[in-house]
Amino acid sequence: MFGRQNRTRMIITGALIGSATGSILTFLLTPKTGKELRTDIMDNVDTSLTKIKDTTEKFYSKVKDSTVTTVNRVQSALSAGVNTYKTESQHIKTSKEILEDTLKGGGNNTHANI
Repeated sequence: MFGRQNRTRMIITGALIGSATGSILTFLLTPKTGKELRTDIMDNVDTSLTKIKDTTEKFYSKVKDSTVTTVNRVQSALSAGVNTYKTESQHIKTSKEILEDTLKGGGNNTHANI
C-alpha cells in the first residue's frame, strides 16, 4: 500500500515538474507574441492540472476501495476468531465438566463421554 502512495506521489511530482519545464521551454523557444505565449502556457497549465486531478481522483478511489476491502477482511477474520473462541471455550467447559465428574467417581464410562 505504501508503495502505491509513493508511486502516485512521484507521478504527481513528475507531472508538476514536467508542466513547469514544458511551460518554460515553450516560453524560451517559441517565437510567438506575448499574448499567444501566455495563452499557450495557460492551456498547458490547465491540461497539466486536469491530469493531476484525474490521477489524484483515481488514486483516492483505489485507496478507498482497498481500505474498504481490508476492513471487510479484518472484520471477517475477527468474527471467525470470536466464533472459534466461543466454540473452543464451550468444548473446554464441557471437557472440564466431564473430567470433574470422572475425578469425583461419577463417570463410569468416561471415554464415551469425551
